[in-house]
Amino acid sequence: MFRPTRVIALVIFALVFLAGPAMVRFYTDWLWFGEVGYPQIFSTMLRGQSLLFTIAFLAAFAWMAVNLRVALASIGDVRPVFTTREGLEIALPGRRQLRTIAMAVAAVLGVLVGLLTSGRWELWLAWRNAVPFGVADPILGYDVGSTCSRSPSSSCSRASARR
Repeated sequence: MFRPTRVIALVIFALVFLAGPAMVRFYTDWLWFGEVGYPQIFSTMLRGQSLLFTIAFLAAFAWMAVNLRVALASIGDVRPVFTTREGLEIALPGRRQLRTIAMAVAAVLGVLVGLLTSGRWELWLAWRNAVPFGVADPILGYDVGSTCSRSPSSSCSRASARR
């Protein structure tokens, strides 16, 4: 069985070795932006990253959760049994257990999608805070600034296609 001390030690280990480098980078960035007199830029960066993470996480989690629930709805209430060669019967997870596992998988995938999306905060902020240049395109008549700051989705899809 699990002992509380082992679980606590595992959590501390994970925090130190997995989250530690990210916390050190966050702290040094916070100190640097404060030292050079631009803490508002650091807070803008954090707001952009957190907003993108939240939106992407919620969208991905909702999409995955709905699709997995629809897929699990087709499974009957019968709990399947696996029989080994020796005749040992092992009950496999039923619908309720699979639903719990599916929600955990949807949450993990949502976090991964959120982290991936929050890494594109510069592109999103450039698009969100775009201003017109005041110069019209000679052919189409649109402002030149509209072609310099395209929507993040089109820029991300073009960047993904190039890789």
